[in-house]
Amino acid sequence: MGRKAQITREQMLEAGLQIVKRGEYSNLIIKNVAREIGCSTSPIIWTFGGMDQYRTELQNYAVKELKSRMRTDSSDPVAEYMHRVQVYLDAAIRQSNLLVFLRQANGCVNSTIWLIHFSEAEKRENFYKRVAVLRELPEDWAVRNIQSIEIYIEGVISMILSNTITVSREDVFSMVNEAAEAISNYQKMTTGRIEYDDGGG
Repeated sequence: MGRKAQITREQMLEAGLQIVKRGEYSNLIIKNVAREIGCSTSPIIWTFGGMDQYRTELQNYAVKELKSRMRTDSSDPVAEYMHRVQVYLDAAIRQSNLLVFLRQANGCVNSTIWLIHFSEAEKRENFYKRVAVLRELPEDWAVRNIQSIEIYIEGVISMILSNTITVSREDVFSMVNEAAEAISNYQKMTTGRIEYDDGGG
């Protein structure tokens, strides 16, 4: 008699991820995860103990899957950050169910902007210094510059996920770039780095 194939933890999580990507959040129960794999519920219960632990690990697995697409080895922190933004916006367009799932963690609606942040303090500091140079802003305004842009990004993401707006991938990239430019120009006027022409004589 042949030995039964062992079902791995990753296979169990991947099955749940596929359910999430289809938007079938209400079907995310152990019985349906087992059906997705084609096994009994026993190995899932034995591995995770229950649905609460499974859901927690699935959220971490989903974050890892999304972050695996983000560039992490760039010597240019600004280029790396922009790539993260693009992946984040792309996920809202093409895999909106995944972001909705992550935002519903712990039974409430949460922001997911942290997905694009640098976790390393040194890289984060170098990033803000580089932004200050590129945007011609004082260093202490670079943080505020990025925060303002991220508020706009998160607003756009929320509107996409709630089906308030329907935009193409190209259009949303363009919208964010235009907003970033407008925010930076306003801040340069505020700090006196560029002169404001009010059209007067």
